[in-house]
Amino acid sequence: MEWAALVRAGVVVLLGTAALAKARHFHRFVDALGGYAIVPARVLPVAAAAVVAAEAALSAVLIAGVAVRGALVASAGLLLAFAAAVAVTLRRRQSLECGCLGGVLELRMDGFAVIANVGIAIAAVAASTAPVAALPLPADADGETGLVLVAWMGGVALVISYWLVVYARTVWRTIDDALTEEGT
Repeated sequence: MEWAALVRAGVVVLLGTAALAKARHFHRFVDALGGYAIVPARVLPVAAAAVVAAEAALSAVLIAGVAVRGALVASAGLLLAFAAAVAVTLRRRQSLECGCLGGVLELRMDGFAVIANVGIAIAAVAASTAPVAALPLPADADGETGLVLVAWMGGVALVISYWLVVYARTVWRTIDDALTEEGT
């Protein structure tokens, strides 16, 4: 299994789950996007819809295998835009709720999110330079079911690891904030 297919599967799972969660809890995502204070309030719903549409479209294009290189580069651009939005917002205040999963879980962003998203973006750009191979799908397995499962489970594992680290950092900061308040 090529590393580029694993990166591509990870980007599909990351953007696809984010788009689905944001679409399902759209009003929460609009509120979270407003917390960044980088988009005027009157256009927040339009900007939020554009983010969801971009994530869903890029995920679908990467699954379909059409314009894979361009979609990986565009995905990297989306990840870098998110990293920049988090960095700018963090410079103005201590923390923010990312809205990454449509507000289903409170995920407070910090410098780790910036670094992680830049890293994923770099991996996506690097994968865009690799020869484009078909993204293995279970229906196409024909004796290579193990490799198909490795690619998809690897992508899922990468995304779950990312969300778990962000969530763990959120819980740790919440506990630390509570202890700090108690001590003052």
